[in-house]
Parts: sequence; C-alpha cells; structure tokens
Amino acid sequence: AFNQALADRLAGTPHLLLDVAGIAETIGLANWHDPGMWHLARVSCANRVLPLYADHIGRVLAAWKGKARRCLILDLDNTVWSGVIGDDGLDGIRLAEGDAVGEAHRDVQDRALQLRARGVVLAVSSKNDDAV
Repeated sequence: AFNQALADRLAGTPHLLLDVAGIAETIGLANWHDPGMWHLARVSCANRVLPLYADHIGRVLAAWKGKARRCLILDLDNTVWSGVIGDDGLDGIRLAEGDAVGEAHRDVQDRALQLRARGVVLAVSSKNDDAV
C-alpha cells in the first residue's frame, strides 16, 4: 500500500520512481538480499543482482532523457515467420511447435507482444511486390 501511495503521489511530478521491490520480486527476495553486503557496505542487494539493478536504473534514466525506444518496426517474411508469404503461401510459413525454426519465430512474436504490453508500439515495414 505504501509503494502504491508513493507512486500515486509522484504521478505528474518531475520525480522518477524505480520499483525496486518489483524487481526483487521477479528474482525472489531470497536471491535479492545479501545480509553480508548490507552490513559490510549498506548495499541493499546482492552483488550478483547489481547488473540487473543497474539495467533498470539505466532504463528509467533513458526514458527520462527521451532515449527509450517507443516503437519496434519489424519485417514480416523471415522475421515474424519463416518463409516468404507472397512466394511460399500460407502452407510454406513455419510457425509450428516442434519445429526449431518455427519456434524461434514464435519467440520473436512473443517478445514483440511483451514489448507491446509495456507500451511499445509495434509496426511493420515490409518490401513487397505489388503483383504478388
């Protein structure tokens, strides 16, 4: 409740907020905390998670500076799926489970959808032959 109240209070202000509790929960609190590091140097997280912590700080600062990516532009053929839909038709596209190449392309789609859920706009740029 405190974290939500803090976020609500900072909304619309120039202040930045990093949800450290949320980051810690993604890897588990037992993995996040290192009592030895706390007593030695007052570092709030274990050394092994410092890269993750630094990455999230960098993301907040990049967004604040306008450097965050807001749009992912994808080609379709041989990127979102395997094959060229205009040449190979729907039957020539590989997306099936159990097919390593198809699963790799499904992973690209899943990651794009994860970005969309975070507010990144998805767009398509595909060179096509008008006749096809």
